[in-house]
Amino acid sequence: MEDKYAERLGKLMSNIHSLEFALRAFLLKFNEGTEPKVDLDKLQVGDTVPANSFTSYASLGKLVDKFNGIVSTKCPSRRIDCAVVDLRDMLAHGRVAARQSGSPLELLKFGKEKEGRVIVTHKETLDSDWLASKVRFVLGEAEKVLAASNDFGQNIMPRTLPSPL
Repeated sequence: MEDKYAERLGKLMSNIHSLEFALRAFLLKFNEGTEPKVDLDKLQVGDTVPANSFTSYASLGKLVDKFNGIVSTKCPSRRIDCAVVDLRDMLAHGRVAARQSGSPLELLKFGKEKEGRVIVTHKETLDSDWLASKVRFVLGEAEKVLAASNDFGQNIMPRTLPSPL
């Protein structure tokens, strides 16, 4: 169970990373009309690079909003489902534990404190089916970015997109 969980969670996170990479590459080409002029493989800690859509500190939510604003008129079917941002935040900030050894992991996520209380915003059982469905969902969203890049004549292509389960 633990090996499958780790593999599927890794695939899900890999798809989220690929989606963000594709969004940044799309926005760079759309906003600046260029591709990174920096060899990403040669970058080292401490190097400085130009500020642009690819290197910005923008969150996934902001990237999705910018992308959706661009594609909304020309190809609205390419809009990214904002649920992908919620999923990423849930995985990053949720609390995960199993009720007992060998049982599926459960995730709880809490909202921001207000007047000494917090609301439970998510409760999910992270079993194989749930993880597999989320892997497919995020991969589908990343494929929308690649399709939109073709619609806009950009032909961006992240180094690789992971395959679904």
